[in-house]
Amino acid sequence: MKANEDAAGTRAAELESRERFADGKATGTHRTLTMNHDLSIDQALLVFGADPHGARNAADQHHQRRQLDFLRHQIWNGLRFGIRNIVVAIGDEHRWVQHPLGDGSDLGVELTYALSNQENWRHAFGQTHQGRSSELVLLSSAHCMFDINYCALLEHWLSLPPSLDGICVGLDSPDTSTQPVHAGTRDTPDQPANADGAAAECLYLLRPSAFDSRASLPWELVATGPGAMSHAGLHLRRLDMDAVDRNAIVMLSHEMDRQQLARWKCRPIAFLDRDGVINIDVPYLCRPEDCVWVDGASEAIRLLNESGYLVIVVTNQSGIGRGYYSESEFHAFMDWYRQALAQRGAHLDDVFFCPYHATEGVGGYLKDAACRKPRPGMLISAMKKWPHQKERSFLIGDRESDVEAAQAAGITGHLFEGANLLDTVRKCLTSKLGQLATSPVRYGD
Repeated sequence: MKANEDAAGTRAAELESRERFADGKATGTHRTLTMNHDLSIDQALLVFGADPHGARNAADQHHQRRQLDFLRHQIWNGLRFGIRNIVVAIGDEHRWVQHPLGDGSDLGVELTYALSNQENWRHAFGQTHQGRSSELVLLSSAHCMFDINYCALLEHWLSLPPSLDGICVGLDSPDTSTQPVHAGTRDTPDQPANADGAAAECLYLLRPSAFDSRASLPWELVATGPGAMSHAGLHLRRLDMDAVDRNAIVMLSHEMDRQQLARWKCRPIAFLDRDGVINIDVPYLCRPEDCVWVDGASEAIRLLNESGYLVIVVTNQSGIGRGYYSESEFHAFMDWYRQALAQRGAHLDDVFFCPYHATEGVGGYLKDAACRKPRPGMLISAMKKWPHQKERSFLIGDRESDVEAAQAAGITGHLFEGANLLDTVRKCLTSKLGQLATSPVRYGD
């Protein structure tokens, strides 16, 4: 009874969020805050499907190394979107992945392993999900990686009927109608969604409750596709997203090597100042109720996401150094900030901030720091942390000090004059150093 009440309360809160979301879309502006604080994606379930060469591959160190490299890149890609809790569902033939990856701490995530033949994956899943704010789980094959903007899935979720148990996007996904559909309607009930084996090339965003109906559901989704949802009596919406096509998927194959993955991982960076660029410049902003978005802010960030750019905020925050708010309060605000943008389909890969001030800082914050713009410290730190294409990277700021920091870091700086950020980003993307990144490569074709 308690579980049913909790589920009903969750869906009621989500319905209210959807209504606020629809109201914001109808007004044509993103300046009003319309966010459900409980709706996010912070957990993933990566499923190893049946391996027809399991025994042979278990003894093949070359195969194991390739699979581990690929899995690390999957984890890295999820971590970009804040997915830090991952359940890896494996069979006996994949036990070897546990030792080299461990608990995931070296990768910045929490890894839990579940054995399919013991059907204990739901226990592991429940343990990692318990007490977390996320309602939604990303599910994918461990052999298939989607290079898309996961936040766009969250935006789609909010725009769809609340009766759905999940959404799916993949190579075979048709265009969808405006009404909920029962999963698998394109196929006969007794046939897999994709007889050609392409079902593994699907990505799912699901409610945790979807797994309650069928213990084997994750493996069925990986093996046979969305038709498994209809067999379990669940409702799924299949999406046809412009960002998803055969060039937007990285597939594990015998031709894949570390160099190819490294090239995929290396992206141009769009550095954005925060105050005066993404949000209206309010002195010492640190409360959600004071945040007002610049026109075109979320659309601009989403365009950068889907153009292959890393989007990194670099912001001077002397309000911390002056004692107006703490670093923990700043981080809490930025967590809210990133989630609010995510529900608009816009994703920030990272945030760098400088809390120091040379004359007004208090205590240890009284410092002429190299990270404070116009010095390039934050940009240099970001470029050391993130593999990047420097020649395509650029910065957008609202002050000359931002442009100076960009030039000192060896990239182009663009001065934003406070109109529409989307217009400015479009100009940057068509400039010589801001040209669109090449499409992600599908390996193994």
